[in-house]
Amino acid sequence: MRSIPILLLLWASAALAQPYPARPVKIMAGASPGGGIDIISRLLADKFAERFKQPFVVENRPGASNTLAADFTARAAPDGHTLMVATNTG
Repeated sequence: MRSIPILLLLWASAALAQPYPARPVKIMAGASPGGGIDIISRLLADKFAERFKQPFVVENRPGASNTLAADFTARAAPDGHTLMVATNTG
């Protein structure tokens, strides 16, 4: 008898889930346009857009060893609509 309320809660939470992504996604690239990270970011954006049927926009934030892009990404809303691509500089 206890399993019925649990099943109803699980069913209700699945019904409220929204598809991802619900809007365009930003991909922060911690490097200048035209470099390796920029090219990889744009290739990923194209594949993700094709797969998820939403735009994935690459935004370059070069400087400070990826810190500018990391700071922007860390301050973004925690909804999964801001991603980051960077290299290990250390």
